[in-house]
Amino acid sequence: MRDNLLAQLEEWDGTWPEAWRPKFGEVLTGQVTGYNQAQSVYGPVWVCTVRRDDGEPVAIWLSSAVLLAEFRRLRPKIGERIAVKYAGQHPEKGYNRYRLLVDRPQAEPDFQPLGGERGEPADDQGAPF
Repeated sequence: MRDNLLAQLEEWDGTWPEAWRPKFGEVLTGQVTGYNQAQSVYGPVWVCTVRRDDGEPVAIWLSSAVLLAEFRRLRPKIGERIAVKYAGQHPEKGYNRYRLLVDRPQAEPDFQPLGGERGEPADDQGAPF
């Protein structure tokens, strides 16, 4: 572990990765290399560092509520490949829309009730209508 930390410090050139500022429809793919906290004008923010597929590092500031929620939901781990797409602002509500995918095997659902079921018996066809 100590050698890895020393190697990381030796590789650091005193600069931080450029922030990802996507345009409508832009997709970022790469490997998560770390997480840090940074200060924004609105307060502390989580920042995910990603090594793009071209090898360049980039920082994803999780300052959008939607983007933070995607990261909170999927919890990409260091070393995992991710893809993030920016779909622009919602036309009526104005928030920024993002979608995050993590390259990992999908867990098999156990189909236990999640709480949104109405509890009505199914008809003869198996549909609850």
